[in-house]
Amino acid sequence: MISGPIELTAEDTAIQVANLLNKNNQLTHTYREVFVKENEHLFYESVFGQIITTCTIEWPLFPKKDIAKIKHLVTDEAYRNNGLGKKILTRALDNCKESVIILCAVRESNIKSLKTFYSVGFNYTTQIKGKNETLYLLTKNAEITKEQLVLLLTKGI
Repeated sequence: MISGPIELTAEDTAIQVANLLNKNNQLTHTYREVFVKENEHLFYESVFGQIITTCTIEWPLFPKKDIAKIKHLVTDEAYRNNGLGKKILTRALDNCKESVIILCAVRESNIKSLKTFYSVGFNYTTQIKGKNETLYLLTKNAEITKEQLVLLLTKGI
């Protein structure tokens, strides 16, 4: 997963990914290194020891369910528009079973991310309108209705 000749320690990786998430993503809370260390499905690319893009997946989302959720996909601003987000997302998806249902939520205003997810086979399922923003819920590898998605996300059914 590393592009440059410098190998990163688990501690360095955790710090850099947390910093990348906090700096470049529109998060509702701040991530610490402990989040990264606890995430078993973390994918990243680095250039000469600096992490430039990352994707995290929560899988399985529910016990005994073959469902995954893309938690974060972020590329450092200096490296955007070069296909790195799509590359790391594709690598992360390749590590999920082909039959798994994969979910993600993307802000309506984040056109570049929506295009990236659509380009690797995600489909629009529904949207959630919040006070300040609208989230598009996307799925891959499944035809799922809005009602089924709500049950899945609220009750794990």
